[in-house]
Amino acid sequence: MTRPPPRPVHTLLGESTLGTSLVCLPTVSRYSADPVRFVVHEDGTLTEAGRDALREALPAVEFVPRPRADEQVNEHLRNYPLSRAARGANLMFLKLFDVALLEPGELLYCDSDILFLRPFSGLFA
Repeated sequence: MTRPPPRPVHTLLGESTLGTSLVCLPTVSRYSADPVRFVVHEDGTLTEAGRDALREALPAVEFVPRPRADEQVNEHLRNYPLSRAARGANLMFLKLFDVALLEPGELLYCDSDILFLRPFSGLFA
């Protein structure tokens, strides 16, 4: 039997939480019975050194840079000015809008500060 391809798991992070993210995120793929890969939505503060550290810790990581997300999400929200304003005023709205609006398929999400300590399965089913 062949192993299924890794499923994309989205997360939002920036430079201020990078240290915690580098400890926690690898435990998701280490302990998940189902193969996963990460899609990192940047809050706009992640540096190239931060991206390099994530590439080393998370094979096949994909990044959604803040400028690209701004352009695409603002287009989705063009008829919703209060939502656009909220997204611009509070980073937590990036988690609410960006992750959901930029994933065309099934949405899988994990905060970057969750530390897994033992094997699990079915979390992303």
